[in-house]
Amino acid sequence: MLIAVLLLQLTGLTPTEIVKRAAPAVVVIKPQSASIRGEGSGFVVDTSGIVVTSLHVIEGATAVAVKLPNGDVYDDVRVRAYDQRKDLAVLQIAAYGLPTVPLGNSEGINVGDPVVLIGNPQGLETSVSTGVVSALREAPGAGFRVIQTDA
Repeated sequence: MLIAVLLLQLTGLTPTEIVKRAAPAVVVIKPQSASIRGEGSGFVVDTSGIVVTSLHVIEGATAVAVKLPNGDVYDDVRVRAYDQRKDLAVLQIAAYGLPTVPLGNSEGINVGDPVVLIGNPQGLETSVSTGVVSALREAPGAGFRVIQTDA
């Protein structure tokens, strides 16, 4: 099972400092349907409740719930946009004043750069691993670049 993770390039911060800053914005995505039996990760990118996750986490779901690290659960989730080729989905929950993870620019990432990954694999909340960017690759036939890590 693929796990959605949050990839952050270290910028002079320790992994502990990065987790303290980013973890409050990393959410559990709970898709619901007769055929889906798992949970995934996502992260809040706007204080108004905009959440980014992997499309495969919610694909085929008849309903989706988003659980924040503080325990709040939002059952009224709207899909605002998705990109099947890039396996991305943008969700909206009815919330405001949420902690966020700022989006960065992947153009400055290099092979060997240290990274911290934060996610909720199979509902195991705030799992953290560290590693490096192990490769930058073109997604076969897709026309975009992907970042491979060893974490």
